[in-house]
Amino acid sequence: MRPSLAAPYTLSCGNVEGGGSVGVAVADPGQTPDEVIEAADKQMYLSKMRRRAMAGASILPR
Repeated sequence: MRPSLAAPYTLSCGNVEGGGSVGVAVADPGQTPDEVIEAADKQMYLSKMRRRAMAGASILPR
């Protein structure tokens, strides 16, 4: 998925590059949908922090 998001897009104003992060969580029995979404959100921010740390940048989690 990452190569698809990182590929440049050609617009009328020129090329635009982007990216994205995705969080994945598997529900445990008894978890509410909100709890699963919260877990996925945390995983997304961890993914972003790891990727940016590897690139030498810093990010503060929300």
